[in-house]
Amino acid sequence: MVKQIQQTLKDVKKIYLFAVTLFLLITVLSSLVSGHHQERLLYRYAKQVVEDEGISFDEKSFEETLKHAEKKPLDKKDYQIIGWEDVKEFFLKNSLIALRTMAIGIIPFLFLPLVVLGFNALALGMVYIMLRSVSDATFSVYLAMILPHGIIEYAAVLLAFSLGLLLCLEGSKRILGKEVLHFSERSKGVLLVYVFIVLPLLAVSAVIEAYITPLIIQSVI
Repeated sequence: MVKQIQQTLKDVKKIYLFAVTLFLLITVLSSLVSGHHQERLLYRYAKQVVEDEGISFDEKSFEETLKHAEKKPLDKKDYQIIGWEDVKEFFLKNSLIALRTMAIGIIPFLFLPLVVLGFNALALGMVYIMLRSVSDATFSVYLAMILPHGIIEYAAVLLAFSLGLLLCLEGSKRILGKEVLHFSERSKGVLLVYVFIVLPLLAVSAVIEAYITPLIIQSVI
């Protein structure tokens, strides 16, 4: 089991470095856009989030809200330590995202995990745009909101993205007649990494997000 985990980590290393670089690039670029482009990106992101919840999106209402929004000072009361139920919610949400991203990697040639990676990177950049749009939050506040737990969380999630890409790449090569590790062996290695590395990291990040991140945010507001 240990050897399978080590081999899988070795095989996914280059893909992981690529995923991290791409993720950071998209995040930075999306957070640096300005003016009309910023509003358009914010609109598209808000529309996607709302419709994912099964709610109809009112474009005129959103534009009016954005147009007349006033920046409000952040309040420490809005960033209190939250409970165990939230820890479980954070963990479950991220675990399912990671698992789904790995699963869609089974589909050859399409490289669907890249789509999920791109959307998550864009969402992270949108958080900064939204903060600047509706509050007086500084960049240090933004970092306080994402870094304490985010370093561990995104390290784990990006590993899951990379594992999905590895499955897709090897599945594509297999169809093209190139020699790769047998699918059952590769799948077993990927699942072992998910269970023994990705899930524990996500559990740690959920605890930090619930109990430590709020304290750090309060200290920089």
